Amino acid sequence: MKLQLRLNLCLLIIAYSFSTKAQDVHFSQYYTTPLHINPAQTGFFNGNLRFAGNYKNQWASVTTPFSTFSGSVDMSSPTSKGKQDILGFGFLATTDKAGDAGYTTTQLGASMAYHKKLGRWGNQYMSFGAEASYSNSHFDMTALHWDNEYEGKPSNENFISSTGFSDFSVGGEYNYLASQFSNFTLGAAVFHLNQPSLSFGGTWNAILYRKYLINTSAEIKINQSLQMYPKALLSIQGGYREFNLGTFLRIRMDKTRNSKYNVYLGSWYRWNDAVIAVTRFDIDNFSFALSYDINTSSLSKASHGLGGTEISFLYTTKILGMGSKKVFCPRF
Repeated sequence: MKLQLRLNLCLLIIAYSFSTKAQDVHFSQYYTTPLHINPAQTGFFNGNLRFAGNYKNQWASVTTPFSTFSGSVDMSSPTSKGKQDILGFGFLATTDKAGDAGYTTTQLGASMAYHKKLGRWGNQYMSFGAEASYSNSHFDMTALHWDNEYEGKPSNENFISSTGFSDFSVGGEYNYLASQFSNFTLGAAVFHLNQPSLSFGGTWNAILYRKYLINTSAEIKINQSLQMYPKALLSIQGGYREFNLGTFLRIRMDKTRNSKYNVYLGSWYRWNDAVIAVTRFDIDNFSFALSYDINTSSLSKASHGLGGTEISFLYTTKILGMGSKKVFCPRF
């Protein structure tokens, strides 16, 4: 029937697009989503409890906005009394919604990492982590509008509009913590080890390809009031490539040893896609940031350079009675 052929063709195109360029959600402020970047970052921070959240809204000037939210909590503890090694474990939740049919993917995951102290002075760590998650994808068939069948009668056929899959990822990271205001990080991770299927039934080969990710960052002390935070990220997934490069300038607003009040000004460039302007504020254990993507790709003719707004927050603290190791990690 005519309607069935149209729907089958539509779903086939969707499946084909997944099989050729299926890719994960991504945030402009990727450095505030530690469990998205590398499971080896789980639990590696100054404290023993961390909450993180990101919300992004983009492409409102072109189509129905894409909305993405991610939240995570992770914890850390010394492996045993008197030891310098750290054990981390965390939980992650992400939801992404796009298109007129509200194509939505929701992910729930758990991660664990072990951070091994290296070197004579105890200022180097080698971390290994793993993550397991379950995702569900669905869309609203009632939000799609079609002509009647050729006979002029409505269709009463049922179509599969939901699918789910399990997923596994691993990663490793090296951290050199020279001092409270000087450090270096280099990490690598592989996501979707099992290459799960995204098919909504049938025999379509809609595979979520493995994602290979490399991240690096540093903290460079300029003087007592200023620090630089250069960062870079390379992500490869199927035929998709993403390269981010940029830096923060942190301005210390107080003279306390732990630097509780800071203002950040930064900019990033996502290769062949967008320039990202960011501002951030630290208030005691709480951090809040706002960024905006200025579209520079070929889509800018339609978007008029308008990309998307993103907000993020981080909160770190210590739980009384729960051991913690002070590692002088950056707050993002």
